[in-house]
Amino acid sequence: MAGRVFLREPLGLEDEVLVETADGTRVKVVTAAGEGFPEGAVVGLDFGPLDLYLFHAESRGIICYGID
Repeated sequence: MAGRVFLREPLGLEDEVLVETADGTRVKVVTAAGEGFPEGAVVGLDFGPLDLYLFHAESRGIICYGID
């Protein structure tokens, strides 16, 4: 999956990076602080099913996490 960095927020030991895909989906990624993800950069996303969290769009509640 690929997308463009929409927003990067440094949080001390970690950075939250919001990536927007071509269809407008936004994916929040937590990285180690200082990783090279400037806003506007095109990035690839690679993750395992145990690292995936799904949220309900309306209630914003967790649907599931760590798909096995």
